[in-house]
Amino acid sequence: MGFKDFLLSAKKIILIARKPSKERFLTSLKASFLGLFLIGSISFIIQLLSTVLTLAARAGAVPTIPRETVIYVLVAIIVVVMGVVAYGRKAGWW
Repeated sequence: MGFKDFLLSAKKIILIARKPSKERFLTSLKASFLGLFLIGSISFIIQLLSTVLTLAARAGAVPTIPRETVIYVLVAIIVVVMGVVAYGRKAGWW
């Protein structure tokens, strides 16, 4: 797909696109902010736990966990969450 084809596709999309209604725009805005809030909250909690565990490990209160183990656990959590979301969409939860 060349640049010319891209411009033609973009032109077609712009011609058929419409301005959303106020209700639909606000719904999209709320969904975007909710997603942003959830991702930010999860990131903050992970950073906070990381800081607490690092400080505790330096003090000798908690044995250190290998980095590979932490990565495997986080990947497993992400896979499970994605699976639940996919199943929920198919089952009609969302």
